[in-house]
Amino acid sequence: VEAIEDFLARGPDQRLRIVLHDIDHVEHYCPRLLALRGRFMQRLEFRQTTVELRHLRDAHLLADGRHGAIRFHMGQARGKHVSDDPVEIAPRWRRFDDLWDMSSSCLPATRTGL
Repeated sequence: VEAIEDFLARGPDQRLRIVLHDIDHVEHYCPRLLALRGRFMQRLEFRQTTVELRHLRDAHLLADGRHGAIRFHMGQARGKHVSDDPVEIAPRWRRFDDLWDMSSSCLPATRTGL
């Protein structure tokens, strides 16, 4: 969490976007991450996939337009590291952007209620 906080604190251009199938784990076991969400509302965003997309099992961490890590199946250790290769990482960014657009906002920065 400290590394994420340092990253987000660098400036308004630093953003972290996370797409999840299931938000329960984050809601129940990641209070420090949720606290960061409250602090960096405009730069730390969560979205949840629709039911139709929850069969997807790949995962990726995309750092920028040149670097990333791809896990072909969440249940397996097999994956791929992409370093300084914008051509190879571009299809993953397109896939992430599509998932982002098809997902809905979740995990509000503040909780309301009595």
